[in-house]
Amino acid sequence: MTDFTKRFAPFLQKMTAENLPAIAIKNFQQHYKNFIKEKTGLIPEASIRPVQTLFDIASVTDQNTKK
Repeated sequence: MTDFTKRFAPFLQKMTAENLPAIAIKNFQQHYKNFIKEKTGLIPEASIRPVQTLFDIASVTDQNTKK
């Protein structure tokens, strides 16, 4: 059993007992993993660059819309 598995076990037990959907548990597990690794989810400002070109919105079509 990994350290993460041991740390996550109480959460998993409680969420399973409450019959939460597997997708909700998996999502929480991923966010908890990021939290443990001290990932913020923020993009460093130094890595942000302005957009050079944009596509023409008129060229985008919605295949579900009948014209």
